[in-house]
Amino acid sequence: MLFSLAFKNILRSKGRSVTTIILSTITTIFFIAYVALTEGSRHQLIKNSVEIYTGYAHVNLKGYREDSGYDNLIEDAEHIDQVLRKDPSISHYAPRFETHALLSSETNSVGSLLAGIIPSREKKLSKLQNSLLKGNYLDDRDSNAIYLGSQLAKRLKVDVGSEIAMVGSSIDYSIAADLFTVKGIFKTGLFEFDAQSAFVNKS
Repeated sequence: MLFSLAFKNILRSKGRSVTTIILSTITTIFFIAYVALTEGSRHQLIKNSVEIYTGYAHVNLKGYREDSGYDNLIEDAEHIDQVLRKDPSISHYAPRFETHALLSSETNSVGSLLAGIIPSREKKLSKLQNSLLKGNYLDDRDSNAIYLGSQLAKRLKVDVGSEIAMVGSSIDYSIAADLFTVKGIFKTGLFEFDAQSAFVNKS
């Protein structure tokens, strides 16, 4: 009965019914397109963030994320390396040593996240090498070369070939200091990452 009345009402006002159907269809199409675009952008942003540096998984000592001090470092890294190497589901992995340090140029001093990496292994895992803006990427034989984010280099007012000083703490919590020469500058497009990240040869 209700269906019959509704159908008769639709036929009685054909123009209004057709307009309603068209508008509803267009609105639905736009909504679906908007959701798809938003989801696609979100997934792409996550993918870019992960592949630029962080990776899809981390191996940390329990408690490291809550307290990233030197007391929670992995001591038997070689054993972890052997386990990961035998896992067929892992395509690439790389060891890293991360700490906070103060970088100083002739004009400015900036706090940064300083990471020690193995360049030849890191380039297979992340997009640090592909993000090179000027200069050169790190080499496994480098000793006092540093690879800076573009915004960090801008804040320090340095360029390729510039010398910067690093002050931080060593594993025994004593003061550590060294001089580095800027070998390369990278730009990932992630502002915060480019503004605070610096890399040196771990070995």
